[in-house]
Amino acid sequence: MNNIDKQRIFLLGRFHLGTDESRINSNILKSLQSCYDVVAVDYDNVVFRKVIKILQCDIVFICSNSEINIGVVRLAHFFKKKIIYLIHSEKSYEENIRITTDRALEKSIDILLSKADKVICTSLKMKALLSEKKLLDAEKITVVYDYVDFEKLTVGVSICGLREEQVLSTKDGIKMKDNSQVARAIFDLDPKMKYYVIGQSEVNREIIEKFPNVVLYDHLSKKEIYKFMQTSTIYLENNSYHVFGIDALEALYLGCDLLLSYDVEALELFSNLTNDDILYNTRDIEEIERKIQHLKEKGNNERLRQGINWDDVTSKSQIKKIQQIISEG
Repeated sequence: MNNIDKQRIFLLGRFHLGTDESRINSNILKSLQSCYDVVAVDYDNVVFRKVIKILQCDIVFICSNSEINIGVVRLAHFFKKKIIYLIHSEKSYEENIRITTDRALEKSIDILLSKADKVICTSLKMKALLSEKKLLDAEKITVVYDYVDFEKLTVGVSICGLREEQVLSTKDGIKMKDNSQVARAIFDLDPKMKYYVIGQSEVNREIIEKFPNVVLYDHLSKKEIYKFMQTSTIYLENNSYHVFGIDALEALYLGCDLLLSYDVEALELFSNLTNDDILYNTRDIEEIERKIQHLKEKGNNERLRQGINWDDVTSKSQIKKIQQIISEG
C-alpha cells in the first residue's frame, strides 16, 4: 500500500502509564503505524485542535475508557466515521478495580459499545463474557491477542545453569491483585526462597514488606525484568480480574515455570494445561503453597512451551487481524 493510499486513523487512548492496558495500546499503535497514517492522542493531551483532526481521518479507533470518549464518539458518529473500540475489560470488572463507581465512565462504555462498528477484545474469554451478558452481538466482536516482542527477548537457554530457586511476579498495585497471599505461601513453604515483586505495590505493601524473603522493586526497565525472568525458576501471576498476561508468556519463553490464576486470559492459548498450572482461588494460601511445591518438583516450562502456538502472539499476526477489521465494511 502506497502512502497516498493509506487510510488515516485517529487513535485515542492511554499509552504511557506502564500498565498492561497501556502496553497493549502501545503495541496496537506500532501495528497501526506500520500500515496506516495514524494520529495518536493520549487522554493527558486532549485538546480541541487535536480532537478536531477526526474530521480528517477515515477511522476513529478508541483503545481506553474515559468520559472523554462520549464527545469523541458523538463527533465521529455525526460525521459518519467508522468507529473501532478496543475493550480491555467488561464493565463489572472496571467497577471492581476502581475504588468508586464512575457513572460517567459507565455511560461512555455503554455509548461505545452501542456506536462502535467493530469491537476488539484481547481474549476469547472476554468475547464470551460480553456475549453472555448480551452487551454485544458476537459477530461484532473480534479477538486480537497482544503480542510478544521476540526481538527484545534473549533466549533463556543462553543462561542455562544460572537460575536460582526464586519466584517472580510483576505489575502489582491493582486492587484485585494481592501478592501478600503469595508472599505468605512462599515463606511458609521455604523461608529462604526469594520472592521478587516488580511494579507499583500499593496493595498490602506493609504486609508484603514484613516477609524477609521478599524483595520489592517499584520500577525496573524491561531489560532488567527480562534478567529476572532469565534467572527465576517460577513466574507467578495472581489476579482476580481479567488480564491478558503477556509478562507470563515472556517469562515462559525465557525459561520460567508458570503458575497463573484462572482469570489470566493467556491460559486459553495453551493446549496442554493441567490443574497444577492454574490457581483457582487467589487467596487460598494452601493451594498456592501446594502448587509452588509441585512446580519445584516437576516443573512445566518445557511442556507449556510445546503447548502454545507462538505464531498467535506475534506482531505479524496482530497486524493481519487489524487489517482485516479495518478493511471490512
